[in-house]
Amino acid sequence: MSWAAVVLAGGGIDDALKQHAQVASKALIPIGGQPMVARMVDVLRQCRSISAISLVMPEDEVPAEVRARVTHVARPGRKMLDSVAAGLNVLPTEVANAGCLVVPGDCPFMSIEAVEDFLAEVRARPAEFCYGYLHREDSEATYPTLKHTYARFVEGVLCGSGLIIMTPEGVEKARAVMEATIAARKSPLRITGILGWSFILKFIFRRLSVRDAEQRVGELLNSRVSAIRTRHACAGFNVDSLEQLLLAESLVAPSAADAGRQP
Repeated sequence: MSWAAVVLAGGGIDDALKQHAQVASKALIPIGGQPMVARMVDVLRQCRSISAISLVMPEDEVPAEVRARVTHVARPGRKMLDSVAAGLNVLPTEVANAGCLVVPGDCPFMSIEAVEDFLAEVRARPAEFCYGYLHREDSEATYPTLKHTYARFVEGVLCGSGLIIMTPEGVEKARAVMEATIAARKSPLRITGILGWSFILKFIFRRLSVRDAEQRVGELLNSRVSAIRTRHACAGFNVDSLEQLLLAESLVAPSAADAGRQP
């Protein structure tokens, strides 16, 4: 089984990143001499499980070498889910409806192994919405100074990753809930407020499990939901701040600048 990938590269750039990198878009920030979006596309092109790539990015910002390596380009929407829908909608209907891998364009160290291992787990646990997560120890073993927003579960202290499976139907039928959850994603307590008091109490008393989260989110979204552990710290490294950009730059030596290689 193969998947199409949607690369979200249409987000803005804050003043600190723009001043440091001197580019108009965050996805164009160079890491190891290559724009982050190009690094992601190169990794996906090398994945045996990826059959098509839909790039969500303003057409006039897409580097020529990147345009030549993707199958579709879509205009970003006003909100994150609008952009996901745009990236899915330019794909053939049967491809999009089968579920697509959604990844950020600002994840500079994503690796072939991280993508393939995640998709292997998706094959074993198919669902309309699959979300990859990391254990704190897995992240810190590779990037000890990288800051994340963590939440404590029965299984350990966890954070999200840049690996998601979504379908057009899943986006549309749960847009309101998903937008509220995405808006609250940096605040575990706000997320528990959306998910209900039972969820909140389990969270407070540290009795919340990943399975509990799967079940409750599935109920809210009226969808099959699967939370999938990834042990690849690179899948959780996003450049959202100048601090993270400086860390990424410090990790990439000239000899290790090729996309798909994790520092």
